[in-house]
Amino acid sequence: MTTQKARLRTKSSEGPSAASWSPSPSPPLPSSPSTRAPDLTLSHADRRKLLEQHGPMRPSELGLPNGKDMVKDPMVVFSPEELERLVQQQRLAGSEGTDAVKEAINGERLEEELEEVEEELMLWEEVVNAILWTIPFGFLFTGMDYAVHAQFGQELVPPEELTHLLDFLPALLLLNFIVSRPSSRALLPSTILQSALTVLSISVGISTIHTCTSEGYLRVISRAPALGVVWCWTIVRLELGWSVLALAGVGLGVWMTGGDIQWLKGLV
Repeated sequence: MTTQKARLRTKSSEGPSAASWSPSPSPPLPSSPSTRAPDLTLSHADRRKLLEQHGPMRPSELGLPNGKDMVKDPMVVFSPEELERLVQQQRLAGSEGTDAVKEAINGERLEEELEEVEEELMLWEEVVNAILWTIPFGFLFTGMDYAVHAQFGQELVPPEELTHLLDFLPALLLLNFIVSRPSSRALLPSTILQSALTVLSISVGISTIHTCTSEGYLRVISRAPALGVVWCWTIVRLELGWSVLALAGVGLGVWMTGGDIQWLKGLV
């Protein structure tokens, strides 16, 4: 009996230990290799090795810093493919390869400069630009209007002059807006615009001279200031060659129409 009780106690003591057993954890899987793309950028040391292997090139042509500006970033950075292509060109063509490197560097700089220059103006900036072009010619119109009235002994009061300005300036503002627009948004190509301004300058110049030399004083007072300002404006807005052509056309037109040129002889 005692032996049986001891066996039962032994089995009962072994039962809980067997029930509480748990398997040991499995070892972790080995980490997979990195799938990142290889770094293809070349260090300065690698570039110098390519320089020594493939021919004489100045460090400045490859964007390498020299002793004076080691802390500065290179002005031009080439990709490995571009660098290898330029080195091959220099090795095959000698001096032509160096020229190719210079052309590539200058081409990138030129593109950056063009991007900065080609920034288009906003619409309100174009309007302000036209207003700034109109203001000095508004003062010129006022001065010529007062001068013509004073020449014939006529009084010009400020309210009347303000009315004259309001009649004249809107048309001049519109002309300035059309002429001052950037080339990318211009209504007419540059050559056609210059040709139109030349024709306008010749016609207005002939009309101004004819009015001042042949018309009565009332006609001169009413027309001469506006015609004179538009004539001056066309000469200013024309390029040099076109303005000389316009002035020559005015002289030829006055001579062909038989206008009075005694005033011109008096100037000479």
